[in-house]
Amino acid sequence: MAEEGPWLTLTEAAQRSGIPREAIRARARRGLIPSRKDNRHQTLVQLPADLLAGSGQGTARAESGGLAGLPTGMADLMAEVAELREQLARAESMVEAAKAVAKAEVAMAEARGEAQVAALRELVEELKLQLAEARRPWWRRWFG
Repeated sequence: MAEEGPWLTLTEAAQRSGIPREAIRARARRGLIPSRKDNRHQTLVQLPADLLAGSGQGTARAESGGLAGLPTGMADLMAEVAELREQLARAESMVEAAKAVAKAEVAMAEARGEAQVAALRELVEELKLQLAEARRPWWRRWFG
C-alpha cells in the first residue's frame, strides 16, 4: 500500500496547508486525516493531496487573518460541536440507564423489606400467644 505523502509534525502541516495547528490536531483526533505518534511523542499527520495542493491559498488565507479563514475554522467547530453532542447523548443515555437500574434496585429492596416486616409481625403474634400461655397459672394449664 503506497503512502499518500510524508508524515509531518502538526506545525509543519499547519505551515504547508495554511490550516491552524489546532484544527489539524482536531481532524487527526477525529480520524479525518491519518495520524500517529513518533518516538518523541509528537503527533505526526499525513495531509491529503488537496490540502497540500492548496498550500498557496492557505498561506494567503492565514496571512490575511480576516474572514477568509472562517469557513475552515467554522467547519472544524461544527465537527467539534457534533462530536460533543454525540458524547452528551451517550452520557445522557448512560444516566437514564443508571436511573432505571437504581429504581429497580429500590423497588426490590422495598419488596424485601415489606416481606421481612410481614414475617416479623407473624412472629410477634406467635410469641404473644406463647407468652399468654406461659403467664397462665400452672394449675390452669394442667387442668385445661
